[in-house]
Amino acid sequence: MSGNQSIIGGDQIPDGFVPIPRMEVRASAGNGRVAIMNDAEAQVVAFKEEWLRRLGVSPRNATIIVADGDSMADTIGHGDLVLLDRSIDHVVDNGIYVLVYGGMVLLKRVQVKRNGVVLLKSDNPRYETEEIQSHEVPELIIEGRVRWAGGAL
Repeated sequence: MSGNQSIIGGDQIPDGFVPIPRMEVRASAGNGRVAIMNDAEAQVVAFKEEWLRRLGVSPRNATIIVADGDSMADTIGHGDLVLLDRSIDHVVDNGIYVLVYGGMVLLKRVQVKRNGVVLLKSDNPRYETEEIQSHEVPELIIEGRVRWAGGAL
């Protein structure tokens, strides 16, 4: 295992690890939403509690989602696991966030300009930056800040 030492699934979680629930991400009519999977078969990913705390993430606020699409490639690829800190519900820096806007759940790099305009950026150059005017910002819902992502090479 690597430095973060995560495990997926399994019935037993070793000492020093904490289970992080995998979230089901879906867009619904009207407002998109992010909901924790409630069924008994929901997968968890376990991370070392010490590693999460070094990242500044409290285990109780951590969740895992699976990236969908290629707009954040090469940083985050389709199918990658993404560790989200849900205690962050507003833009605190020019980081990567999971957000709901225009009825869609998005994974984007977010930049706030001095004039109040918010830029939603994709790391994949094939996608254009979306600009949210300051009067539309209240419609933007921040679900959390991405703290880690990992997937196949």
